[in-house]
Amino acid sequence: MSAARQATEFLTTLWRYFSAASLYRSDHPHRRALVAEVHRSLTELLRGDPQPSFSILEGEVVYANSPLRELRAAGWPTRLEEADVGRLEFRRGIEREEVAAFLEAIEERLRGDGAEAAGAPPGAAPADAPTFQLAHARFGPLGFRDPEAEGRGQRDLGGVELAEEAGALEWLHEEAEGTGAVPVAETLAIVQSLAVGMHGAQRLIAPFLTLKETDQYTAGHCINVAILAMSLAEEMGLPAVAVRGIGAAGLLHDVGKVTVPSEILNKPGRLTDEERAVIERHPVEGCRILLDSGDEMALPAVVAYEHHIGSEGGGYPRTRFPRTTMLASRVVQVCDFYDALRTRRRYRAPLPADRVVGILRENAGTHLDPDLVEPFVSMIERWDPATLLDEEIGNGGTPAEEPAEDRTF
Repeated sequence: MSAARQATEFLTTLWRYFSAASLYRSDHPHRRALVAEVHRSLTELLRGDPQPSFSILEGEVVYANSPLRELRAAGWPTRLEEADVGRLEFRRGIEREEVAAFLEAIEERLRGDGAEAAGAPPGAAPADAPTFQLAHARFGPLGFRDPEAEGRGQRDLGGVELAEEAGALEWLHEEAEGTGAVPVAETLAIVQSLAVGMHGAQRLIAPFLTLKETDQYTAGHCINVAILAMSLAEEMGLPAVAVRGIGAAGLLHDVGKVTVPSEILNKPGRLTDEERAVIERHPVEGCRILLDSGDEMALPAVVAYEHHIGSEGGGYPRTRFPRTTMLASRVVQVCDFYDALRTRRRYRAPLPADRVVGILRENAGTHLDPDLVEPFVSMIERWDPATLLDEEIGNGGTPAEEPAEDRTF
C-alpha cells in the first residue's frame, strides 16, 4: 500500500473514532476498540513514515507535501480546522494509551470545552487555542510561532504581527534548501495570514517589515513583495483566487536564492562577473524547486523563472526568442523592484520613496511593464511611505541618493 493510501486510511479511521466515540462513555468496550483501531492504523503508517504530519487548509488535507485528493469531498477536515486542529504530527513509538489521550484532547477541542465559559459560541475552539503535545504526538492550529522572532525590529500591519510569517518563511527556505521542495500548505497559510492582515489594516505603510539582521533580508523582502503584489492585484480588480495566487508567487519569487552562497548574496562590495553569474541562476533554481513541490506551485514556478526578464526582453535568464511574460510575473517584478530599492541592503542604504518612484518610471517600458507602473505608483502614493523615518525603512542611517551598483535582484 502506498504511503498516501495508508495516510488516507489512517485519517479515515481517526474520524470514524470521533464520529462514534461520543455515543459511548469513556470506559465502554466499543470505545476502547475504536482507540485500538486508530492505534493499529497509525502504527501501520509509522512503519513506512517515522514522522508523519498532516496540514489542513481550507478543507484540504496535505500529507508529505501533497494533497490527499480522496478526502477533498469529506466535511470533517473543515470541522477540525474550525476547531484549530490544523496540524497533526506523530512520531514512531507511540503507544495505545498515548493515542487515547491524544484523541481525548482533540475531542475536547471539537466540543469547544473552555470556549463557552469565555462567552464563545458552542463548538468554538478555545481562545488562542494552544498546541497540544505528548511525547510522540501533537496537534494545534496551522500556524507558526517563532519565539526568537521577538525583538527583530518588525513593524506591524494594522496590528497584525509579521514576525511569525517571517519566521515561517525562513523555515520554508530551509526546507527548500534541505529537501529541494517547498511545503504547499504552509506556503498557503502564510499567504492567507498576510491577506487577512491586509484587509484588517486601517492604513497600509510600505515597507511593512524590516529585520535587523541583514541575513534575514530575503524573508522580509519576500513578505513585502507578497503584500505589495496582492495589493496591486486588487488595485487592478483581479478576482480573489488570482490575488492569492499572485501572493504565493510573490512570497516565493526568490526561493532560488537558497542555492546562492551567503558570501555572494550578502557581499558588501561589487560583484565579480563569476559571482553575478551565480546570482543570475536563482530564477532557474527557484523554478526547479517549485516545480518539484507539486502542481499547486505551477504559477509561482513560472513567476520565479520570469521575474527578472524585462518587459521588452533582456534581463535574465536569457531567452532564445523574445516573448511576453505572464501578468503575474510582471506584477511581482514591479513590486520586487520597488521593495529592493526601498529597504536596506548590506551593500547600500535604502533610497527615498520619491527617488524610487522616479526609477520605476524610468524603467517603465524597458524593464518594467508601463501599464503596471502607474497603478502601482498611485497605490504607493496613497500609502505615503515618504512619511516613514529612515530607521523604519531599514536599519537606520541616511538613505542613499543612488545605488552604488545595479543590484536590484
